Amino acid sequence: MESSEASEVRWIIKIVLCGPSRVGKTCLCTRYVNGVFAKGIKQTIGVDFALKNVTLEQGTGGIPPETEVTLQLWDFAGEERFRNVLPLYVGGTQGLLLSFDLSRPETLRELPQWLDVIRPRIESSVPIILVGMKSDLERKTTQEEIDKFLKDYDIPYFISTSSLNGENVEEAFVSVAQKILKRKLGS
Repeated sequence: MESSEASEVRWIIKIVLCGPSRVGKTCLCTRYVNGVFAKGIKQTIGVDFALKNVTLEQGTGGIPPETEVTLQLWDFAGEERFRNVLPLYVGGTQGLLLSFDLSRPETLRELPQWLDVIRPRIESSVPIILVGMKSDLERKTTQEEIDKFLKDYDIPYFISTSSLNGENVEEAFVSVAQKILKRKLGS
């Protein structure tokens, strides 16, 4: 934590986006950081990285109002051949956006493999949000499947998003940032 003025606090927060290939992680990150839907994004090779400075306007749960944070967004390639580099980068993760494609139920079924790699390398109290992507497409993953996954893997949070129309994109990132800060501040 850095402090520049009495009323202004800057936190640096590492958030990891992971999940199967072609679920839309890079599009989600690009939509959030740049505010646009990026067409024709090439598949991530290894890991990509972005920064976003955010002011959390409303103080909630012990978080001071006007809290400034810098989000370090780590976007991991979804192909299995790149999963071996994941352990090298997840150290220091403070929040996890575990992503799947709502229009492809098989991508939800692939997530346990990601958790097997990540959970042993992060603190058990790191907030994990299950992110259903592409809510603008026909939803083929049922709410029952999502609820079962949340229960089976002890993940308390779910949000559905669309990078195309921006639905819940900011909310996903702000929500995980708030959960991280609440944890850091002990509230």
